Amino acid sequence: MTSKTADHGIAITVLGTVCLVIVVLISSMELLCFKGTGWYEKEYEKYSVLEDVRGAELTMDEALAVTENLQNYLTGSEPELCDFFSEREVSHLADCRDLFGMALLVRNIALVVLVTSLLWLICKKAFRPRVYWLTLAAIVAVALAAAAVCGADFINLFAKFHYLVFDNDLWLLDPRHDNLINLLPIGFFRDTVKMCVGIGGVVLVAVGLCGFSVTKRNIL
Repeated sequence: MTSKTADHGIAITVLGTVCLVIVVLISSMELLCFKGTGWYEKEYEKYSVLEDVRGAELTMDEALAVTENLQNYLTGSEPELCDFFSEREVSHLADCRDLFGMALLVRNIALVVLVTSLLWLICKKAFRPRVYWLTLAAIVAVALAAAAVCGADFINLFAKFHYLVFDNDLWLLDPRHDNLINLLPIGFFRDTVKMCVGIGGVVLVAVGLCGFSVTKRNIL
């Protein structure tokens, strides 16, 4: 392998790793939140949310029907939300649908770059496992530093995220009038982030170990 190829191998391993992290995390979120209602049912039971909605207790079947409508709306499968949500919530969820569509677009672009990078690394046998792990470590370090700057307070992080990605205050909901905040409390989002990071971490470690193994066998 030439020195130039080796240098390119390092750069493309870094690029591929960043794209892999994007693909894995967004796909984990999609799998958990939009492929079935099992996660929601578990969280509804954990936080006893059914009795807090509109001052009257919902049945689990009713809550899951609302959840399916919400999932289908956010993924573009249904054009409208049911009347469970207030006008303010409908406006906010329209913004969420746009955000989710943008996230999938970013994921798909990252996937194309990832596949292209992997094919190049295979053809050139230029994959660098150490660079992969160092890049992962750097990403984790940046994430931890960001959390530290925000005080490692999920509610604070959650608010800062909304201020960053939305150009309005429609996400500031009132539990006395809005159902969404009662059905999906802050704990739901905290648990979802933890689960997505956990799933992503397992996948990324497995990919790294596989990459190390195939490199040792001179495949990459």
